[in-house]
Amino acid sequence: RMTVAFFLVHLRLSTAKDTTTSNRAMALELFAAVTSAIALLEVVVSFAVDSLKWTRKKATVILGLLIFLTGVPSALSFGTLGNVTILNYSVFDFVGMVTDNILLPFGGLAMCYFIGWKWNPRYLVDEVEKNGVTFRLKKLWIFCIRFLTPILVAAVTLTGFASIYSIVRG
Repeated sequence: RMTVAFFLVHLRLSTAKDTTTSNRAMALELFAAVTSAIALLEVVVSFAVDSLKWTRKKATVILGLLIFLTGVPSALSFGTLGNVTILNYSVFDFVGMVTDNILLPFGGLAMCYFIGWKWNPRYLVDEVEKNGVTFRLKKLWIFCIRFLTPILVAAVTLTGFASIYSIVRG
């Protein structure tokens, strides 16, 4: 999705009369896209190196290629796959819908569960207070991570499901 957005923004900027400005903007956009992609790839590469005992090079090549191939259908949905729909969504919009309404909320709920209940929140409070800083809102933070945030994320998720249902039912 980031690559498609990058090219759409550049397409808009390239209509400007000043091509030097457009080229500079494209260089900055490319730099931002590449550095963001590297940062996001590092998470899965670190997991593969630590958990699967892969070499960093093997993990980078395999996972980078897998992530690239996973993104190809979304990029092609603006051309070759333009007429393909999944549940009344284009391929690009379907991937965005799944990411925004399912994967991100469940990731947030999983983090709240593991930080609030499995991994003692006191560890995070200790980390914040490590250099002598007082975490004045620690009781409120622990309450929020255990109770309030999961309820609010669940409410947003259910609202997202309701909008998906209305779109699919057409």
